[in-house]
Amino acid sequence: MTAVLVVAGIVVYFFGVSTNILNFSDKSGEKLKAYFFWGIIVLFVMVSIWGILRLLQSTLFGGTQFGTPNDGAQATSQDMFQVPTFNP
Repeated sequence: MTAVLVVAGIVVYFFGVSTNILNFSDKSGEKLKAYFFWGIIVLFVMVSIWGILRLLQSTLFGGTQFGTPNDGAQATSQDMFQVPTFNP
């Protein structure tokens, strides 16, 4: 459902660009350029929100939405960050 909304946002944005591209030379051209700039920013945030949420989830809660980090694999002292394991 979210992907459909992102695609709809991209389609609406490019429809607006295509219908107003000839009006850039008018007085309202600066206002249109501002709208298009902010449209790009909003589309970027819409697309990158999944990465932002995954980053927050993994840093604040220490896992992913599907289970433990590394898909359930135990971390060892030979891992990239040299994090020792705790096995009680």
